[in-house]
Amino acid sequence: MHLRVEQGPEKGLDLAVPSQGARLGRSSKNDIVLSDPLLSRHHCRFFFKLGEGLWAADLGSANQTMVNKQPVQEARLRVGDVVTLGDTTLRVISDAPGQDAGVVRSAPPVVDLGLSAKEKKESRALARLGRDQLLVVLCVVAALAAAIWIWRLYDRPARPLTRPQAPLASEASLLPLEIEYEKVEGSLENIFRYYLVLRADNTLAVQIDDLQSGRHLPAEEKKLTTNQVRELARYFDQSGFFSLREEYRGILPLGVLSLWDLSVTLGKRTHRTVVANRLEPEGFKEVRERIETFGRNELGLWAIQVPPERLKQMAGDAFLNARKLHDERAVKSDNLWKAVRNLKKCHADLKAIEPKPDFYPDSLTLLSDCQKELQERYDEINFQSSRALNVQDWQGAAQHLRMILDLIPDEQDARYQDARVKLLEVENRLQKQKRRYSFSRVLPAPFCAFLRPIPDFWEKLP
Repeated sequence: MHLRVEQGPEKGLDLAVPSQGARLGRSSKNDIVLSDPLLSRHHCRFFFKLGEGLWAADLGSANQTMVNKQPVQEARLRVGDVVTLGDTTLRVISDAPGQDAGVVRSAPPVVDLGLSAKEKKESRALARLGRDQLLVVLCVVAALAAAIWIWRLYDRPARPLTRPQAPLASEASLLPLEIEYEKVEGSLENIFRYYLVLRADNTLAVQIDDLQSGRHLPAEEKKLTTNQVRELARYFDQSGFFSLREEYRGILPLGVLSLWDLSVTLGKRTHRTVVANRLEPEGFKEVRERIETFGRNELGLWAIQVPPERLKQMAGDAFLNARKLHDERAVKSDNLWKAVRNLKKCHADLKAIEPKPDFYPDSLTLLSDCQKELQERYDEINFQSSRALNVQDWQGAAQHLRMILDLIPDEQDARYQDARVKLLEVENRLQKQKRRYSFSRVLPAPFCAFLRPIPDFWEKLP
């Protein structure tokens, strides 16, 4: 014997590996079959290398092949090694080739029921008759299963390339996440202040004041998703911020101020670091830049770094482009949506500019007109699609839903998302109709006539 099952459903079973090797798994096509549900159909292979003894190789299993608690693709096995496969643990008791054999099991005892020769003959005849009837039933079931399996090959969904990762066990201790960050740079000519706060309810807010350029950005707020907050919390937990000192202070020339004040709360831990009038410590600088970049990306505050005249020019170009798209709204279905996007960009550029340029009032009026007309077009097409759905005109409904996706090509828009969900359902019904027709052509007409009265059969076909 080469292997012994020490843990698992087959505990106590001795296994012998033949000279040509043996595959192990749940499938009956393997040389060694174990009933462990965590095994793959073809989990691993045991084989001998000339002069090197017994080896194990993983066959791309889902739960891996472990030798002495280490995952392996191919490994040499020695006496005493422990091989873990799912819930099954094998111990190597011999690594030398032996006689060809398989799984060793004790033979079941022979029980004499006391039947005479004639009674035994009649019993065998009845058993053979029962086996014939069972064989007919199994053939019919197998034919049905094969037909449905062949039909299932149409539009089979692709398997995901990666498995979803389980959440970290320590994530609960990282929430809630709270951040308060203030940056002040002052001189005799100017004072610049940047203030960011992330509250426990996942609301992010940023306020910016720049006296020299005359730009004052009032508090902008945005509700972050739980995944965004978790990712940011994991970053702070691993950044080394909590190991920094509470204060780093220096002396700058008279009339110059440089201050960074950062406070972070992770679950029950809170740490605050103040850096004043000196170069930033390396660990603090990396965290500070990450926070500022995160705030700019989430709230679109990159414009504060661009000179005012350049922002006015960019806003003017966006306004002219929006007006052109509005005039050509009948040329392409998404021109109205593009005009709205350009106008919103124009207003974002001018948010911190005072006084506003002359075209600003006209841009507000044009934005209102474009949004109103876009909504009216959406309402009309959505009504047509709903009517087609009510009368089960799947082709017409799909056509109108695709028009909505062309009209508002923004995956974050609720109108786009609603139309996309409906279109997927409609396309699924169209595919079922197509497959039902194909299935009817494959099966004989009497068989289809037999199945047609069954109300749920056709709808439950995948």
